[in-house]
Amino acid sequence: MTAMLCEQARADEPNLIAPIQSLHNNLVGDQDDLCFWIHPSNASLSLAIVSDKKANRVFTYDLAGKLQQTIELTKPGNIDIRQGIRLGGNNVDLVAVNSRGEVPSLRVFSMDSSSRLLIAIDGSGIPTRKNYGGCLGYDKQQERLWFFCTSETVGVTQYELTMNAARTISGKEVRRWDLGKCEGAVGDDEAQQVFVTVETEGVWCVGMSPDSGTPGQKILAIGQHGMQADLEGITLASLSSGTPVLIVSSQSINQFFVFERSSPWKHCGTFRIEGASDTDGIDLVQIKGLARFGGGIFGCHTSAVNHPVLLSAWDAIQKSFLPVTK
Repeated sequence: MTAMLCEQARADEPNLIAPIQSLHNNLVGDQDDLCFWIHPSNASLSLAIVSDKKANRVFTYDLAGKLQQTIELTKPGNIDIRQGIRLGGNNVDLVAVNSRGEVPSLRVFSMDSSSRLLIAIDGSGIPTRKNYGGCLGYDKQQERLWFFCTSETVGVTQYELTMNAARTISGKEVRRWDLGKCEGAVGDDEAQQVFVTVETEGVWCVGMSPDSGTPGQKILAIGQHGMQADLEGITLASLSSGTPVLIVSSQSINQFFVFERSSPWKHCGTFRIEGASDTDGIDLVQIKGLARFGGGIFGCHTSAVNHPVLLSAWDAIQKSFLPVTK
């Protein structure tokens, strides 16, 4: 991949960004990962989908913070979504989340755009090895969908997800490789790459195809640009210039690091979110048509009291670490 030049990062202390919206309800235990579903015709009807391993539930919220749906699920971990994909001859919006129960599994739901409700389509779940987190990955050309399960002890395991004529999802293991303790991961479908945060080492990049070599390449190391363990959440974004970037949560110092998404993985900047501490999961959706969230919505977990999910405007975040243009 050709490296793209990134705006020069500021050298001063990362600015503190005030969140715009907090997501919380009375059942919350620890909402530590999220993804966003974008409504196909009205951005204001989009949803945040949040997993809570302590409450044993998945919650969905509208963008004003109103609870929309509650699903009981054993110790849900990382949650991810793919919208408008073609699978098994169907156009679907799919949400997948690893379950850390006594019998580890992957749970898969479809989103009904009319009711804005998640519907389980995986039977009683897809059995996996021990899992800790993970992410989805999709190959548009081959119409193939995968979930990459991360773990504390058994490395990363890749499962291929298929849909039958009854629109039921099943899965099978297609690849496994060893890495250190890892939870956060994100799939870059366009580049056909997966990025994994190994908590005390750094960020690894591996090809999405089951035929790609493993374990891939360590692209970012603990200690670079002040990044410290544990590394947790990771997500994709594009800067206002169009430059694709990675955002990584450095849990112990309550900061988020931004890097170009191609070699030499240049550091673009660092930011903080007011109230965000010991952050696990993060996500970003660059959705248009929302005046409150210019440039899109950045969401993050926090270990603060009541464990709300915090939503901030991406434009405000970019301005905090990119130089002002005259």
